[in-house]
Amino acid sequence: MKYPVLKIDPKILAIVLIILCVLLISWFNHLGVFDVQEMRAYDWLMRMRPIETPHPEIVIIEISDDTLGNLGQWPISRDYHAALLKVLSEAGARVVVMDLLLSEPDTADAVLSQAMLASGNVYLPYAFRIEKRGGEFVAAGVLAGISAGIVSAVSGAGHINVIVDPDGKVRRLPLLLRHRKKDVVALGVLAAAARMGYDAHDIRVDERGIARLGNRLLVPLDREGAIWVNYPGPWTKTFRHYSYFDILKAHADKKKGLRPRFDTSVLKDKICFVGLTAAGTSDLRANPFDPVYPMVGVHASICDSVLRNAFIKRLSLLFRSLIDSGFFLAGIKICLAFSPVAAFFACIALAVIWLGMSWISFSFWGFLGISWCLFG
Repeated sequence: MKYPVLKIDPKILAIVLIILCVLLISWFNHLGVFDVQEMRAYDWLMRMRPIETPHPEIVIIEISDDTLGNLGQWPISRDYHAALLKVLSEAGARVVVMDLLLSEPDTADAVLSQAMLASGNVYLPYAFRIEKRGGEFVAAGVLAGISAGIVSAVSGAGHINVIVDPDGKVRRLPLLLRHRKKDVVALGVLAAAARMGYDAHDIRVDERGIARLGNRLLVPLDREGAIWVNYPGPWTKTFRHYSYFDILKAHADKKKGLRPRFDTSVLKDKICFVGLTAAGTSDLRANPFDPVYPMVGVHASICDSVLRNAFIKRLSLLFRSLIDSGFFLAGIKICLAFSPVAAFFACIALAVIWLGMSWISFSFWGFLGISWCLFG
C-alpha cells in the first residue's frame, strides 16, 4: 500500500521556517540565553568607540590617597565635609552629590547639617539590599541610610545600588528601587533632575517600561528595570577630577592671605560628585574600561547620560530578533551551499559585517549585540 506523499510548496516551507526561527530566537533573547555574550559585546563596543566628551558641568571631587594622607584614615571627620560644602557654596557650585554613606550618628552632625542647609543643594545616598522579585530588582532592606542628625538638611536622596555581573563588572543599575511604598531613584539621575529643575517625583516609568523625566523621554529600561551605564571612557580620560584636600587647602590658604595653588572659581555652576577613590577602599569595582573603577564615576556617568540624552539603548526585541534571524539563516545557507573551506571564509566575512553593523548601531542608534552572529 502506497501512502500519499505530502507535497509542500518550497516557498511556504521557507516562510514557515523563517517564522519559526524568528520566534525561537525571540524566545531565546527574552530568556537572556546569551546574556554573557551580550555583556562581552557591550565591553568590546564600549572600548572600540571613540571616547565621549562628558557634560562640561560635571566634575568629580576625589577623596583619594593624597586626601587621606593629609586628613587621616577613612572615615575622615565630618567637620571636613562641612568645610568642603562651605567652599563649594562660596564658589557657586550648582549641585553637590556626596557619594558617601553617612549613616551613623556623629558629633559633627550639627555642623554638617548647618552647612547642608546653607548650601541648599546637597544630595546624599541610600544603599539597599536588593533582590529580584517578579523579574525586577527591588529593595529588600536598608544597608545604609542617612544619619538622623543630617537627614532633614539634605535636598534629596537617591540610591547608589549597582548590578554586579557574574564577571565582577558593573554595567547596569536599577533606575528605581521600591522601598516602603516609595520609589527611590538612582542618585545620578536625581542629580541630573535637580540640575534641570525637576525632583524625584517627576521621574516615572510607564507601563511599557519607558522612563520619563517630566515630559522628557529618558530611556527604555531592560527587562529587569535597569539602565545600561554609558561610561564616556576610562576613569583617567573623562570628567574633570579635583582633589578634596586641594580644595580645602586652597580655601585655607586664601583665608591666610596666601596665594592658593587651586582656583576654586572653576567649581562655579558645576555638578560636584564627591566620592571615595583611594586605593584599597571598598567603593571600587571593575567596568568595561578599568579593572578598578571608583563607583562615584558610575553615578557621574548616569548623570551625564541624562543631561546629554546619551543613554545606551537596546534596540527592540522584535528588531533584534529579525536581524539575528537573518544572519543566522544566512550562515546556515552559506554552510549548505559552499564547500567547507569556502563556507568558513564566507562565514568570517558575514561575522565581520555583523560586527561592523553592531558597532555602527551601538554608536548611533542602540545596542544590537553580536552573539547570534557568532552562534550562526
